[in-house]
Amino acid sequence: MTRKHRRDPVEAIVEDALIKANIGYTIPAQQHFSSGLDFRLDNGIYIECKQMYTPRIEKQMASQDQVIVIQGIESAKFFASLLNPKTTP
Repeated sequence: MTRKHRRDPVEAIVEDALIKANIGYTIPAQQHFSSGLDFRLDNGIYIECKQMYTPRIEKQMASQDQVIVIQGIESAKFFASLLNPKTTP
């Protein structure tokens, strides 16, 4: 699997972890889907990445029932370590 999305450092960490763990995903914005969320996993769960809080998150989370929000670089590194246990946060 190759990287599809890499605009922001938090998104990059999460995307690299998804690829490394062989977890299928799409980028809703590239599919012309209006959720405003960063990743849609093949199982229907969405992931939104933030470097810091923004008021926009309320609308983004309301767009779907199943959303994981990862805020901050250290949170993204920890999430990545959960997907790939040999990676230290």
